[in-house]
Amino acid sequence: MAISISQKQRLFSLPIIAITAELQTQLGVTNVSEQRNSGVQIKGIETAILVGLNLELSLLPKYWWIYVGGSIGPQFISNTPQRQNDGFVFSDSVYAGSRIKAGIRSQLDLKAGFRHQSNAGISQPNGGINSLFISVGVLSLIKR
Repeated sequence: MAISISQKQRLFSLPIIAITAELQTQLGVTNVSEQRNSGVQIKGIETAILVGLNLELSLLPKYWWIYVGGSIGPQFISNTPQRQNDGFVFSDSVYAGSRIKAGIRSQLDLKAGFRHQSNAGISQPNGGINSLFISVGVLSLIKR
């Protein structure tokens, strides 16, 4: 489970397609298996600052969007499996999702993706952690 705060900025926009940049901060609690099929779960904490790009397509202008994207950034993790050293790592993700207008200034967001975490060989062990994720959120649009 994680809490994240994102700031998005449109870089390019046409009536039905857009490219957005995103800056995201993240704080979460993890539950990772020590080894595949071992049944032993390790609880930890992670925090990250990520930057990403999204390609968005409006299926129903101003009401329904789908998107694909990716993000990368530094992260701190604790209580990792034996194959990965605790501490500083890089996190990179690819994902696809959909947003639906839920009110005057809000949207419901659902996305699924793949994430890889490793420390790029800075310290050992560095076996990496791969995971699939599903994210459900509410976006609030702040007027400038």
